[in-house]
Amino acid sequence: MTPREITAWLDARRVAYREFFTRTLVELCAVDTTVGRDPADCAAGDAACGAVIGRLLGAALPLSAVVEKRPIDPAIARRREYTRPPGGRSFSAHFDDRYNVIATVPGEPGRGIPMIYNAHFDTVAPHIAPRVEGGRVHGRGAADDKGSIALLLTALKALGELEAETGTAPRAPRVYQFVIEEETGGNGSLAALMDRSLEGYAALVMEVTGGAVHPANRGAVWYQAELIRGAEGARLAEAAAAVILALEEEGAAIKKESAHPLFLPEHVQTCHGILGPYGAHPSAVNDHAAFTVEGLSAEAARAAADAALGEYVARYGDKTKVVDPVSGGPMVAAHYAIAEEKGALRLDVYGKAGHMGAIHRLDCALIKAAWIIEGLAAAGGRTALACGEGGRTMLEGGQGFVPTHGLEEITRRLAAAAARGAERYGARLGLSGGAARGLVDLRFEKLRNDAFAGDPESAVLACMEAAWADAGRPWTSPRGWQVSCDARLFHAFGHDVIVWGPGDLEVAHSAEESLSIDGALEALPILVLFTLRAGGAFA
Repeated sequence: MTPREITAWLDARRVAYREFFTRTLVELCAVDTTVGRDPADCAAGDAACGAVIGRLLGAALPLSAVVEKRPIDPAIARRREYTRPPGGRSFSAHFDDRYNVIATVPGEPGRGIPMIYNAHFDTVAPHIAPRVEGGRVHGRGAADDKGSIALLLTALKALGELEAETGTAPRAPRVYQFVIEEETGGNGSLAALMDRSLEGYAALVMEVTGGAVHPANRGAVWYQAELIRGAEGARLAEAAAAVILALEEEGAAIKKESAHPLFLPEHVQTCHGILGPYGAHPSAVNDHAAFTVEGLSAEAARAAADAALGEYVARYGDKTKVVDPVSGGPMVAAHYAIAEEKGALRLDVYGKAGHMGAIHRLDCALIKAAWIIEGLAAAGGRTALACGEGGRTMLEGGQGFVPTHGLEEITRRLAAAAARGAERYGARLGLSGGAARGLVDLRFEKLRNDAFAGDPESAVLACMEAAWADAGRPWTSPRGWQVSCDARLFHAFGHDVIVWGPGDLEVAHSAEESLSIDGALEALPILVLFTLRAGGAFA
């Protein structure tokens, strides 16, 4: 069959594939695979989700394929890309009874491009049960990244039925990797790449790219800033504000230096996701934090907050005046609220959550709060965390960067910026430089992803461009992706790699995570035709 005939063949079966895709995605999203839980709970989620994937692979792949539950290779602990388990947990305590699902489809040597297809089934917390509403599947993982898995499984079903009816099939070897721990640093893909038989394979890493094709990714590093109330009169909320603003300054400087032909300025992001109990994930833009304010009347506090807010929106924009494309209402209903509570003032600051890669379209409550807290301080107010301030609390976030900068430089500069922020705050308390720097302990013990730029003339990218033409879709020049993902591991191992998949990045990692069913199905002909073209079916 010709590519045009295959497109028509798929279109005639669109209703059946739509039903299969929707049913599969709901089944995948019903399983809790959130990271950060007890290892036994993570293992149970892995097993349940892996069972769904394994069952559907077994039904779709040829009899020559091998589907296996592959344990996480301990050799990854010796790699620089390895992400250590949290809390000092040992490798075995973290990874016992956990595995990737790997499907190997043999092929004809020298025919087409040997390909790896990769997607991850872990998700950020909290788990959100799926529902189908308004032509979308809502729930955790619908966009990132179970939508890509459902699309891969739908494409495999279509390829199997196409071969049975017409004999048209990919001939090159293929490997399908469904992996764990992408959200925490990529240990699942790292383990899958330890397979030396994959040398010479190209890779398609499926992610929530909105249908855009990317041969490059920005890098990302997550920071953990432990704030320490080590001086008389110090407030953790005020220290956090000083550190956030210093990190914002450094992030802006890094962005200014980051001219790269494959990346845009917004591909360099500074994100603050968690402060104490407020927030869900280092790379999810924070949408709410609460504080208490002393030393000011409600009227004076509102006046100071409004003045600071004016400076904030001049720099970051006013998202109360931007329409949310999902809800149709304002992206942020109100910037803040001040109310009298138990003889004090309570300050609630609001933003718009989502993936840090879309932060330029979102609204970070912690950055906004930092500006307001500084404004309150200038007016004579003192601000503390509404949850209560003990001796310590944690501020977590991330810095995105492009290949103009290396990981080590980024971490060094962030550490220096956090120290500057602590020194500025300490100076207000009359502390010396050393004592002030002791108010914050900045660490980088979680995700540490390098940026990479692949070959814009690679055979796998040319194959994808041809598949778009086969499907009658207009092609645009690829850019780097404003997000970090496991693709950089494939690049580090010498594979030509591109990133592509369905879904809207701005809803990933948010409470409104969802995926358009018809939007995702628009990608099905491209994926089928890419697999056939890369597999040498039209040679």
